[in-house]
Amino acid sequence: MYPPSINKIMAVCEKKLDDKISKLIAQMTSEDMRKKYLQNKNLYSYSNDDIRDAFKKASLEFFEGKPNKAINATGIILHSNLGRSPLSKRALEAICKTANYSPLAQSTETGIRIDRDRFVSKLICSLTGAENATVVNNNTAGFALVINTFSKNKKTIVSRGELVKIGGSFSLPEILESSGGILKEIGCTNKTNIIDYEKATDENTALYLKVSTSNFTIEGFHEEVKTEELSKLAKEKNIIFAYDLGSASFADMSEFGFSNYKDPIKILKDGADIILFSADKILGGPQAGIIIGKDKYIKQIKQNPLFRAVRLDKITLSALSETILTYFDEKKIKEIPFIKMICYNIEDLQKKANKFYSLVNSIELEGKINILNSYAYAGCGSMPNEKIDSIAVTLETGIKSTEFANFMRKEETPIFVRIKEDKAYFDMRTTDEEDFEIIANSIKKWYSKNDKGAK
Repeated sequence: MYPPSINKIMAVCEKKLDDKISKLIAQMTSEDMRKKYLQNKNLYSYSNDDIRDAFKKASLEFFEGKPNKAINATGIILHSNLGRSPLSKRALEAICKTANYSPLAQSTETGIRIDRDRFVSKLICSLTGAENATVVNNNTAGFALVINTFSKNKKTIVSRGELVKIGGSFSLPEILESSGGILKEIGCTNKTNIIDYEKATDENTALYLKVSTSNFTIEGFHEEVKTEELSKLAKEKNIIFAYDLGSASFADMSEFGFSNYKDPIKILKDGADIILFSADKILGGPQAGIIIGKDKYIKQIKQNPLFRAVRLDKITLSALSETILTYFDEKKIKEIPFIKMICYNIEDLQKKANKFYSLVNSIELEGKINILNSYAYAGCGSMPNEKIDSIAVTLETGIKSTEFANFMRKEETPIFVRIKEDKAYFDMRTTDEEDFEIIANSIKKWYSKNDKGAK
C-alpha cells in the first residue's frame, strides 16, 4: 500500500486545505510514512488511525521549542530548561505597556537621544553604590565584553579552581579565548594563593579575574584568595580586577538561607573594579547580564563596537526595570516569584498539598497518592548542595513513572515532575495553585488512557 497523499492526510485529520501550518505538518507526516514504506514495501500498510497518530507525532515535532506556558512541579525553582526565573506581575504588566511604542532612546523632557539603559543603570547604581552600570542580554555576553574590551591579545589570570563549565557544552576558558583574551591558569584546583597571582603577572597582563563557583563546591583542603587581597594587588600592579558572580541579587540573600552568598555590594566595597551577574537567576528578572563598577571601565565597555550586538530590547528593559524597582520597597520583595517560593514555610506548603491531594484523590485512582516531606532546590547553580525543606504530593502510577513523566511533559500545557524511587513528585514549593486543575485533568487523562482507575 502506497503512503497516503498530503490531501488524504489532511482529510483524515479533518484539517482545512488552506491551513498552511497543518499542510506543513501533513508534508512531514507524508515524508515520514514514505520512509517507512521504502524500508519495507511488501509489509507496509496503514489505517486512518495510523495516519492520525503519525500526524500527531509530526505535529509535536513541528511545535517543539515553541515558547509556551509550562508547569514546574519539580521543586527546582530556577530551572534552566524551563526559562529560569518566572517574572513578577509588575514585570509582566510593564511588558504589556511597552510592547508597542516606547520612549526607549529619546528623552521625553528634552527630545534628545539618550542611552536606552539610562534609567535601569541609575536604579542599579542607587542600590549598589556603584559608580556606573550597564546591562546586556546575558551574563556570558557581559563576560565576553569585559574580556574583549580590556584583555584582547593580553593575559587574563584565573585560578584553576574557578575555570567553570557553564550551560550546555560551553566552558569559561573557551569563551575567554574566543573573546580575544589569553588565559593564564594559576594555582591548583583546590588551592590558590595571592603569590600565584603575583608570580604570573607580567607586562602583558591586563586582567585579574575571579569567578564564583556557584554551580559546585570544593570542601576539605581548600583555599582561595579573598577579594580585598586581590584588589590590593591589582592596584599595586595597575591591573583591572573583574569578578564574575554568575548569580547575585540586590537583597541580602543570606536572610533567605543562602549561606555562602556573595554580595555584589560588599565585593564592590572590597575593591573589585568590575562585577558581573545574571538578572534571571536569584535576582528574579528576565534574561539579562548586569555589569557594575568603576565609571571609566563601564564607559569603555559601552564604547566597544560589540556592545550594540548584545544590548537589551525594550521588552527586556521594561521587565528588568520593574523587577529592580521592587527592591526599593522591602515589603514588596516577596512579589518576586523566586523570593516568594524561597520564603514559603512548611505550613503554607502543607495547605497547598492538602488542597492538591483532595483534588487528585477525587479521581479515584488505583495508584497510591501520598503527601511526603521532600526537598526543593534553588537551581541554576545558585545554592549547590543546599536543600530546601519542602512538601510534595507523590503518585505511584502502577507502571514505570518515567512513562508517566513523558506523558505529562507532552501535554498541551507541558507538566514537568520529579521522578524518585518510582514515584512522581509534585513539589508544592514550585507548583502554582492556579495550575492544580490542569494537572489533575492530565492525571485523569493518563489513567483513562492506560485503563488504570480514573473513574
